[in-house]
Amino acid sequence: MSSESGTVGLVRALDWKGAFWVTAGVPPLVLFSIGGIVGTTGKLAFLVWIISMIMGFLQSFTCSEIAGMFGNKSSGASVYGATAWLRYSKFIAPLSVWCNWFAWSPVLSPGCAVAAGYILNALFPFPLYRRHVAGCGGLAC
Repeated sequence: MSSESGTVGLVRALDWKGAFWVTAGVPPLVLFSIGGIVGTTGKLAFLVWIISMIMGFLQSFTCSEIAGMFGNKSSGASVYGATAWLRYSKFIAPLSVWCNWFAWSPVLSPGCAVAAGYILNALFPFPLYRRHVAGCGGLAC
């Protein structure tokens, strides 16, 4: 909060180091999707990632533009959507927030399933499990 000019609002003090650490959360999301995308698309996975990066790059400019329009609000698509709809309808603004939650909540389940699969595979590798099921009975098979 800043009161230097007599107004209270959000302080814009993000430098390149802070932005780096904010975006450091993106690589785990990419790592979670590597196996599934390669398994589904094969050699086209590289193209899928390039298209995804371009879309994310364009979305960052869109989010920056919206953040500039609503400089007195905290970040987030649901907050910006509710703020934009508020002048048109007091019913649509909270509905916009709820719809954003409703659209993103199904992402939690596959994300957790993929993460759990990676963790289980790290602790109990699949080839070890396959040898045991095949009836080998030991690690030296």
